[in-house]
Amino acid sequence: MYRKALSVKLLIVGLLAIAFLIPLMMVRGLIAERAALKDGVVRDVAQSAADRQRIITPVLLIPYTHRWQESVEVQDEAGGKRTTTHQRSVSGAVRLLPERVALESRPDLSHKYRGLYRVLTYGGVVAIRGHFDIPKDFGFAPKEGRVDWGEPFLAAGVSDPRGIRSTPVLIWNGNRIAMQPGTAGDLSRLGPGVSARLGAADTAGRRVDFSLDLDVVGMEQLSVVPTGRENVATIAAAWPHPSFFGRFSPDHTSDREGFSAVWKSTLFATNVEQAYAACAERAKCETFEANEFGVAFIQPADLYQQLERAAKYGFLFVGLTFGAFFLFEALQSLALHPVQYAMVGLALALFFVLLVSLAEHLGFAPAYVLAALACSSLVVTYLAAALASWRRAAGVGLLLCAMYAVLFGLLRSEEHALLAGAFFMFAVLAAVMLGTRRVDWYALGREGDAVAEVST
Repeated sequence: MYRKALSVKLLIVGLLAIAFLIPLMMVRGLIAERAALKDGVVRDVAQSAADRQRIITPVLLIPYTHRWQESVEVQDEAGGKRTTTHQRSVSGAVRLLPERVALESRPDLSHKYRGLYRVLTYGGVVAIRGHFDIPKDFGFAPKEGRVDWGEPFLAAGVSDPRGIRSTPVLIWNGNRIAMQPGTAGDLSRLGPGVSARLGAADTAGRRVDFSLDLDVVGMEQLSVVPTGRENVATIAAAWPHPSFFGRFSPDHTSDREGFSAVWKSTLFATNVEQAYAACAERAKCETFEANEFGVAFIQPADLYQQLERAAKYGFLFVGLTFGAFFLFEALQSLALHPVQYAMVGLALALFFVLLVSLAEHLGFAPAYVLAALACSSLVVTYLAAALASWRRAAGVGLLLCAMYAVLFGLLRSEEHALLAGAFFMFAVLAAVMLGTRRVDWYALGREGDAVAEVST
């Protein structure tokens, strides 16, 4: 009879554990909702301030008008032939890319706050240095006619010009020129930026050095699209968690104090001349934009990612606790009512609700400690009366504290979370199997019989 009752109790406990998937799924839904709200705040900050910044290094455009005479032989009304001359002209622009570009930025990072949420932002100068090797006649010398050159201009891309904090100044061939908003020319296909008119086109056949400082602010990510035949980009910041992306991998160093990364690329890797020509002439800019590289300033585990990962372990918490209670009840000849199981399960589910609400105010680690202490204390106090023993209740409390400590370690371990979790589950199963290997489970079904001694 007792054996049947024990089986029924095991079934009820199992169903209760499964039933607690519902509140745990509701908790995960709450976390997803709060994460979506935080993403909305990020978008709002981006719309009201400045978004991620993508810098396209300078290109040089020289507009021209090619004029020539064209002789055409026509037939008159009398059947005779005569030659007429027409004036022809066509307008275009020569596109020149820098021979070498060196870009350097050391942004300062900070946070913008909107209610409970904070958004990572940065600000600093993007210093661009380089030179153009300008060919004779700008590389355009038709066999006939003449070429009237217009005023050259230099353009650089800044994906979100709202983040430009001061008027950029271009040093071109030793002259200071204030940049104007807008890229115009071919570069306008790639989005907004800045440009500067360079005066008379008298630099053909010469090397011209240039420098440009862009004082910009942005958020979360800074990237570069290189235009030089040779490119060197250096980005360094006091941020310990950079995430590098793009076609080119940097040489980098990083520690708790920050990181420094250097990207190097050449014409052979970027094919930038053909890629830019395709963008300018046929509006096919995908290949040119694919040369983008940069760094994202990320948290190794965002608050809501940590909360989501914690909630995924919720059923493991309930299952292990209920399993421990059942073993404790069976081996110690105690009787716990299913309602008492349910009360403890609700306390465990409430842990995750407390964790979410406290973490948004205090941060993950302090919120985790407070929520774990609150729920463990509640369970111990409740079980002290249910088990009629503070000693037994304290043992359950130690079990819960151990599980909370293990879970915290798993959540903090980025690279070894799966390995640590697998070993933890194996250790729990091994402890249960080895601790009960000599228990005569059938003996538990004989009413009034003593429980077999458990040996280690």
